[in-house]
Amino acid sequence: MKKIRKLIGTKAFYISVIAIVIPIMLQQGLTSLVGLLDNIMVGRLDADSIAGVAVSNQILFVFITVTMGGLAGPGIFVSQYFGAKDEEHLRQSFRFKILLSLGITLVAMAIFTFFGETIIRLVFDNDEVSEELAVGYGLQYLNIIIISLPLYSISQVIATTLREIGKVKIPLYSSIAAIVANCILNYILIFGKLGFPALGVAGAAYATLISRAIEAGVLIVTILIKKYSFSAKIFTNFRIDSGLTKSIARKGTPLLLNELFWGMGSTLIMFSYALRGKAVVAALSISSAASNLLFVVFGALGMGIAIFVGKELGANKIDEAKDNANKLLAFAVFVSAILAALYSISSPYIPLLYNVSNDIRHLATSFILVICCCMPIFTFNVGCFFILRSGGKTIYTMIFDSGFQIFLSLPLAFILAKYTNLGIVAVYFIVQGSDIFKTSVGLSFVRSGKWATNLTTSHIVD
Repeated sequence: MKKIRKLIGTKAFYISVIAIVIPIMLQQGLTSLVGLLDNIMVGRLDADSIAGVAVSNQILFVFITVTMGGLAGPGIFVSQYFGAKDEEHLRQSFRFKILLSLGITLVAMAIFTFFGETIIRLVFDNDEVSEELAVGYGLQYLNIIIISLPLYSISQVIATTLREIGKVKIPLYSSIAAIVANCILNYILIFGKLGFPALGVAGAAYATLISRAIEAGVLIVTILIKKYSFSAKIFTNFRIDSGLTKSIARKGTPLLLNELFWGMGSTLIMFSYALRGKAVVAALSISSAASNLLFVVFGALGMGIAIFVGKELGANKIDEAKDNANKLLAFAVFVSAILAALYSISSPYIPLLYNVSNDIRHLATSFILVICCCMPIFTFNVGCFFILRSGGKTIYTMIFDSGFQIFLSLPLAFILAKYTNLGIVAVYFIVQGSDIFKTSVGLSFVRSGKWATNLTTSHIVD
């Protein structure tokens, strides 16, 4: 009983947690809701459009995860330097983010431009007419979205930094502006309203491009007007201490590699499922868009853990960081379990919004139910990931996250999908449920307490 009580915080604790988490959750929730609406609007076209856009988005997902992983390294230092009230190194960490995101974006744009079609065809690898249609739609969408990648990077550099210093409302407002624009433009450009031509899949891509420009614009104007300490002298002084650069590179490289491997692993897992046919790809697209509304919960709670624990570690409050990490982890699992149970009730109704066959709808419903069943496990593992990351134990996070996916989930998905007669829902359940093996490892890492490190005093600067 005493152990359980240690996992429960005070009323003031939960109020402070909610004040940070709710704006993050709202931002991510609205973004996921728009993703669902995008998916539904494209889904009103046909199954080929859904499948083509789904594959392109999965390819783009690798870029998104690598970008977020790359920014997470300097983000650890932003959070801790903010807690330590060290404004100079806070600014230098922000500058590092800018340079790193620029490099990632240029590499991604080159890869998608020259090899995008080849990658898409790896999924749709036969000569059927319907497969060619799906490839065409996917390539059409990808070629337009490529233009928006620099805008996405700029937004993430600013938004993640603001969240890491506790300014969570501004990214929320910028997302709302982008979301409203995206919804309106999707309706106009996909279906040809208000005198515009019906562009279909291309319309969805153009809507995303314009909405990302709006989001980046709002964030840039805001930091110029507010003059936050992290962006001060951004155009006149771009110095970064060599000691800090080495520290960020040492801690950040495993995070970047982790997201690269994890993103590639997720894509290859989807390709494994796609071996069972285009209908499976369409159903996964529907279920993923719907389930993302659930994922925002543990994503926001994970970011909340990183913000709270990182700030306390930077202020050298090691015991408080450990205690709050345990409480936040328990709170995250409790909340996600309740929401998953409630969300499962809606699983049969969401696929009805799509212009697809009943077989695809039934598959999508089953996939959503699998996600709901596994949600507490996912939430616990993500919480462990952010706890380890906040203390700079990035090698552990890479082993814990992408290591399990590459060496367990991916082989499992490929072997079961290609070499067994198991139904695709059973395959999906086994692969998703394999995350239970990560839980004991994550619990062991967190209980050890070795992750609780103050990084602001652990490097030498010039």
